[in-house]
Amino acid sequence: MDKITWTDMVIAAVAVLAFFRPDFTRLYQKLFRKGKVQIRRNNKMELGYTGYGHTLTLNLSLVAENEDVFIDSMLLVITNLQTNQNSRFNWFAIKDPTKSGSDNNQAIIEEPCGFLLKKDTSKTLTISFGDQNTASILDSRILPILEELKARIKPEAEIIREKGKSVEGIFQKQLFTGFYDTKVKELKESEELKKSSGIFAELFYWNPGKYHADIILSSFKPKSENKYSFNFEISKPDSTKLYKNIEIANERFIHSIINAATSDDPIFNFIYLDYELI
Repeated sequence: MDKITWTDMVIAAVAVLAFFRPDFTRLYQKLFRKGKVQIRRNNKMELGYTGYGHTLTLNLSLVAENEDVFIDSMLLVITNLQTNQNSRFNWFAIKDPTKSGSDNNQAIIEEPCGFLLKKDTSKTLTISFGDQNTASILDSRILPILEELKARIKPEAEIIREKGKSVEGIFQKQLFTGFYDTKVKELKESEELKKSSGIFAELFYWNPGKYHADIILSSFKPKSENKYSFNFEISKPDSTKLYKNIEIANERFIHSIINAATSDDPIFNFIYLDYELI
């Protein structure tokens, strides 16, 4: 029997490696080159202050590298560099330009949910983030005020609705318009709406100055986090412009109160609960 030389062993090892190369490559990528997401910025970002609280909207292109990545959630952590105050902004709306509705092919705005990024492909999304802490405070402190005002004017609204049944055309329009205008003026001068404005002013966050932001993308498969950072600065005129939204919010509240009080349509109740998969 011939003696096995080192040369024979090397040749055999090379042959084995060549045969199993695809498996070794996949194993290497799985262990040492996990999937990650690269972010590319598009256009300017949008800042807002509305009934949803503070908002920030980004248009981003996301690219998965090394393997497919399933994005589970996105979080924005913003720090005011003057005060070191941190705020967590959760994603609350996504607009995908590849999905359009029947209304002039406008992109559909959807509630966020997990989505798959295919390897080496780009997905462009407009993502809105909201300060959930501010939003929850607004709900708990302002909604009771709005409900109280609605209950106050509802008896008068019911009388106006009954009167409206006995007249038609321009007389009916004048009746409802007169009631509407009177209630708008009355609500604007009410102590409750002044209190609402005070709450909005107290919670206002977009003051002039420099800010730092971290975008955190959590992926379910592979299980990981991708973090990217950016800085921005708010000028005094821009801060003042957003602060004026407090008055606009009150205007919208007034109209929603009157519309709700004068509506005949019953409203269904819903509850919202957290849950976990088991």
